[in-house]
Amino acid sequence: MTTTAITETYARRVASQHGLALRKSRARNPLAIEYGTYGLVEPATNSWVLTMPYGYGYTLDEVRDFLAQRHYAFLSEREPEAEPETIIGVLQPPTKD
Repeated sequence: MTTTAITETYARRVASQHGLALRKSRARNPLAIEYGTYGLVEPATNSWVLTMPYGYGYTLDEVRDFLAQRHYAFLSEREPEAEPETIIGVLQPPTKD
């Protein structure tokens, strides 16, 4: 598996843990705006959670960062005394540049 495939599989797994589904644009034209981009959908209501106005639009890294922020917010609500690094392990919080 390539690094992209591994990252996509990881993002799909984390999204499903939050009740979301990762969707990849089906555009096949490399000149299309949404080509190779992703979005997050809530399957129960079939509504977009993370998307641009025209559909998909986010890179895999941006989706992963969004899921990481959502995961840390979820953990801070449930167990404020716990350290996120010890619960999540490999997942690192997004850095602000």
